[in-house]
Amino acid sequence: MKTGFLRALFSRGTLLIPSSPPTLGLVGWWLSWLGRRYIYVLHDIHPDLGLALGRLKPGLIAGLLRFVQRRNLARATVVTITQGMAQRARQIQPKADVQVIENWVDVSAISPRPKAASNFAQAQGLVSTFTVQYSGNLGLLHPLDGLVAAMDELPDCKLVFIGRGARLPATRQAAQGLANVSFHDYQPLEALADSLSACDVSAIALEPGADTLAMPSKLVGVLAAGRPVLALCPENTELGQLVSQTGLRCGCAGLQQPKGRGCDRQS
Repeated sequence: MKTGFLRALFSRGTLLIPSSPPTLGLVGWWLSWLGRRYIYVLHDIHPDLGLALGRLKPGLIAGLLRFVQRRNLARATVVTITQGMAQRARQIQPKADVQVIENWVDVSAISPRPKAASNFAQAQGLVSTFTVQYSGNLGLLHPLDGLVAAMDELPDCKLVFIGRGARLPATRQAAQGLANVSFHDYQPLEALADSLSACDVSAIALEPGADTLAMPSKLVGVLAAGRPVLALCPENTELGQLVSQTGLRCGCAGLQQPKGRGCDRQS
């Protein structure tokens, strides 16, 4: 943080500061007293996120993080990506100036294309098989056990994971013995449109407790690629409502991640 403070001190213009790690926002707060303006990009709400995921317990550390977050929000122009996150930010700091700018994607770079035209689908033998894809960060916010369990009941389908993240080892473990589940590393940025089109349905997952704390950014890429969305989340969350109310729904928004059970394929 010391290096960030020095760089910000001697730079010019408005500072753009991400919300992780939360201590980084203190750089903007301190420099704001010297007349510097800063935009706080709020994609992760701490300590609420850690508490919701069970990675952090109420106590001294959580209290310190909340203190820091109040300072970060107090003197910034805050930009977040959903109305729920904006509301949560105002609850933490009633004086916060919060604006919502939803996630977006360059539709000239990612656009609908036939699955059969995807080089990734051809290379992985997916063209003639019904394929469910999860592309992006396999993070702690994304419960995937139910999706993997479903493949045990759908032997004629394939589940393809593309990405990395904290849940990757556990997800690999859950998929042991399932020949119709495969894992692949992130694809090059220039090949993203191609890989996103290599499926029939794209899956997106969000922990129930993380609603108003996060919104999977992968959603906009999936929509730009013209793929149906299988949302693994409670239906009353912002993600679930978006999928249900805007005609994006495919499969089972509201899946509760059953142990040892999957969800039936729907069209």
